[in-house]
Amino acid sequence: MNYTNFLKKTKSNEVSGIYCFQGTEDYLAKNTLNFLKRELIDESVLEFNSFEKDAADMTYNNLYEEIVRLPFMAKKRVIVLYNWTDLSKDLAKNYEEIEKIKDSYVLILMSSPESPKKNLSIVKTLMKYDRLVDFDMVNPIALKNWILKKFEEENKKINDAALAKFMEYLNYSKDSEFNSLYKIENEIKKLSSISSELIDVKTVDLMVNKSISSNIFNLTDAISQKNRKKAIQELNKLLNNGEEPVKILYMLSRHMINVLKIINYKNQGYKDYDIMRLVAISKFEFNKIYSSLKNFSEDKARFSLEKCMDADYILKTKKNEPNVLLFELVVSLN
Repeated sequence: MNYTNFLKKTKSNEVSGIYCFQGTEDYLAKNTLNFLKRELIDESVLEFNSFEKDAADMTYNNLYEEIVRLPFMAKKRVIVLYNWTDLSKDLAKNYEEIEKIKDSYVLILMSSPESPKKNLSIVKTLMKYDRLVDFDMVNPIALKNWILKKFEEENKKINDAALAKFMEYLNYSKDSEFNSLYKIENEIKKLSSISSELIDVKTVDLMVNKSISSNIFNLTDAISQKNRKKAIQELNKLLNNGEEPVKILYMLSRHMINVLKIINYKNQGYKDYDIMRLVAISKFEFNKIYSSLKNFSEDKARFSLEKCMDADYILKTKKNEPNVLLFELVVSLN
């Protein structure tokens, strides 16, 4: 179940019993949990009707006492359990029993920002009844709307060009430093600290920390254009900014893998949106790679990836100077 469906069910008072929150976007999971509490429990009696605990500090009997306790002047009690794996067997064994009284409680097994092991009996049961709530990274449209809303809450406006640049620099994706709404919110607060009401491109350029996955495109663009001088300059910039050689090499390898994937899916006739979903990259990243495909044949992309893999092997098994190894790699790719 997507978290948006869970929110709808919460609004209509249709949530009850056990759910497991899973997925990478912990920000959404925590906010959904707070929304659940606000909907089901008046703030004046929240203390009597909510319970949060690390399962390492309790037994199943302790948990059962919380489950059977009736709500006090509230629709339901909200119970949140962290690190709950050790209690999973007891939960699975007693699922039918506690399900009979589900109208009086909502039990959240908090796994976000990770996902629980699928072989656990309780996870299989919750999957069967659509009780696994997914908190995956949001899509570009939802991210854009969320960013605009956050700036509005800070009493700030951001023009279209600045917003596009902001999203480009962050490159919200699983491999970016800005892979969490928490981190993006911090950048929004930093930008909102300026005295001006309007945030423009100049302010974004000056204040926003650019992710390595954003900066790496300057390097890969130069490589794809066979501009050796610019490629060396961009590699220098990354190293001078304190980026680790291992991270730079990983990002280069990842880029070449994505180039190959996109070429492959294009040859199979997939549409752009489906390719973005299958490769699991942002629209910005897709557009950057797509615009460089004219400079890449499948053979060239495969050759470049093999060079990256060779460099990775040397880096991990020999005592070569990492920076020198990277410069040699960049030269060989041009």
